[in-house]
Amino acid sequence: MKAFVVLEDGKVFEGKSFGASGEVAGEVVFSTDMVGYQEVLTAAENQGKAVLMTYTMIGNCGISKDVAEKNITAAGIIVKEACVNPSNHTSVMTLGDYLKKNGKIGIDGVDTREIMRYIRNNTMKAVLYAGDETPDFEILTKKAKS
Repeated sequence: MKAFVVLEDGKVFEGKSFGASGEVAGEVVFSTDMVGYQEVLTAAENQGKAVLMTYTMIGNCGISKDVAEKNITAAGIIVKEACVNPSNHTSVMTLGDYLKKNGKIGIDGVDTREIMRYIRNNTMKAVLYAGDETPDFEILTKKAKS
């Protein structure tokens, strides 16, 4: 499924969906942590935010049972590569399955470090979009601004 990060200034990054389909707006925040994606997604301070993970592969450990019972507070997650075969013995589902269960968008296949450098000095709002059709970027840009 197609997926896009559309920033409020009109800049568009294309990737692919690995979570739920739909559209959501929120401030983009980034995390340079190598681990802790489960905590980042459920943290109160990330409520309604689009979380950009800069580490290369996210989801290696999957989702543990205690985390699987928590709701995701973030609006969605943007990663360079989502792991589809987690290797941790405590994993009960993949990160993608956890996002789908919570109705949250996950976008992978984008250069997360490029996005991080782009937004690092400016707070940026964005719309995350995942769906079968290519959206109208002008409309999504207006939504991101508001």
